[in-house]
Amino acid sequence: MKVLKNKDLDGYHNSETNRIELDFDVEIDYIDTKYDIKAEGGIRSNGDIRSNGYIYSNGDIRSNGDIYSNGDIRSNGFIDSNGSIRSNGFIVVFGKKTDNYLQLNISNYYTCYMSDYTIKIGCEMHSRKEWEGFADEDILKMDGKKALKFWNKYKNIILAKPKDLNR
Repeated sequence: MKVLKNKDLDGYHNSETNRIELDFDVEIDYIDTKYDIKAEGGIRSNGDIRSNGYIYSNGDIRSNGDIYSNGDIRSNGFIDSNGSIRSNGFIVVFGKKTDNYLQLNISNYYTCYMSDYTIKIGCEMHSRKEWEGFADEDILKMDGKKALKFWNKYKNIILAKPKDLNR
């Protein structure tokens, strides 16, 4: 992982493609650029990630602030923000286009990421259909009694479609 400052990004600007190209995992104070961002690894920012173009990562996109793009936000991993996630284009999570992506911090135990196709709770990611079919014994095997208590309390919210929760 390479640690950069926002001002260092100009050194990674490719004038032929007119984008910031990073061939490594990056940790950065914040990103605010008028260019597209393409990262072969993950992007981790202590502040906002803002682009007037698209944001693409082969890994996770994580921000302690907002993630905003005038284009698509595409990740082959997950998208994690302590602020809001906004795109004027598509949002692609785990390589699948989704019209609805939602991050919920609903307890002190787990953060939940929900798209039209996948749900990730803590470190457990499964298809929406798999989560709907899990028995209590399956949840217990994931993280014990704490997980089962969480699941029984919040599963109706978690299994709701993100578009229904975004209203």
